[in-house]
Amino acid sequence: MSWLISGWKYRKKITVQDAYVDSDLADFPAYVFIDADADFHETRADGHDIRFTLSDGKALLKYEREHWAGGNGSPATAHFWVKVPSVLASGGAVIYVYYGNPNAGDGQDAPNVWDANFKGVWHMKDKTASTIADSTGVNDGTKKAANEPLEADGKVYKGQDFDGDDYADCGNDESLRPNYFTVVAWIKQDAPSGHDTITVFSYYFDGYWCATYFDGFTFYLKFTDGDDGDYNLARGTLAIGKWHHVVFTYDGTHKRIYADGKEIWSKERPGILSYSGASLRLGKSSHAEGSGYPFTGIIDEVRISDIARTDAWLKFGYHNINEADNEIAWGIEEGILYSERLMDAYLEKKMNLSGLLEEKLNISAKTEEKINFSGFLDKQLDISGKTEEALAIKGVLRRTIKEELT
Repeated sequence: MSWLISGWKYRKKITVQDAYVDSDLADFPAYVFIDADADFHETRADGHDIRFTLSDGKALLKYEREHWAGGNGSPATAHFWVKVPSVLASGGAVIYVYYGNPNAGDGQDAPNVWDANFKGVWHMKDKTASTIADSTGVNDGTKKAANEPLEADGKVYKGQDFDGDDYADCGNDESLRPNYFTVVAWIKQDAPSGHDTITVFSYYFDGYWCATYFDGFTFYLKFTDGDDGDYNLARGTLAIGKWHHVVFTYDGTHKRIYADGKEIWSKERPGILSYSGASLRLGKSSHAEGSGYPFTGIIDEVRISDIARTDAWLKFGYHNINEADNEIAWGIEEGILYSERLMDAYLEKKMNLSGLLEEKLNISAKTEEKINFSGFLDKQLDISGKTEEALAIKGVLRRTIKEELT
């Protein structure tokens, strides 16, 4: 397996699992969570030496670092978003994460993690006490006032806690007025207070209004738009104080609502949406009259796209964040020069390395012609086609022997 350009000492294999991938996904922004992993103590304290590659170990992938803590001798905890070119329904995807280069600059490229159809991506942590950042770089949000809403623990790192009259104004850029769309958010609702909005664009009867609704007994998701003024109640129960993944889509013929990865309502509605010049607001309607139907609770990971995302995309997007393992399997740490832990665990049991090398290799001559490395290792170690650990050892041995001959 090829290694990234020189300077990186370690890497780990990451397998994106396919259990919840119903059809192939292209350019998917996969969530990668590093959970107090001691192997990453070799990273820089700022995490700038992290790199992600394709399964070939060399082709670099676009990524965004939402949060990093640790490294430089301490276990690391981090939240990344990685643009994976292909996640297959049969096989998922394999990528690598590299680390351990003290001289590396920051490699993240947040805007290009999100494909061209994303028009707003708000991770909902504070950019400042008065603003939240849009990862596409276009539509940052401005809070009602400093700490209104207030940053709080979110579904992924941090979110914003709306107290019943807060909002974040994301402006009225044309990119936020699509003919077709997908609106996504993670919400954790507090006790009911009548109508509670999740995300709102334009006025009450313009554009689209995506909201929760409480009828005295149950929370529902409500979806209306300017042309038909229709209040559509999707009978999907939302539990108070629990995180839910809610999605609203429009493809030009149907409006749909999803909750926690599943479609729960749809209605035929052909045509094009109309918009006024009002701003997109998160947490409160931009309606010129009345209370604005404020949301009470925490909102996190809001996205707006100018297409209706597929059922498969939305399903995996939910499970990639919600599952305990994030639908990711981690491989062992691999080292570019020596991995003493691997050698001790594998070679000590399988061979007497010092005796083997001393007997079979006359290294004192230090001429590469005397040793057929590939043939020798394949024959003597007989580890081709075996475990990932053994293959890693084979690579380490080849590099070690070549270093001895130079």
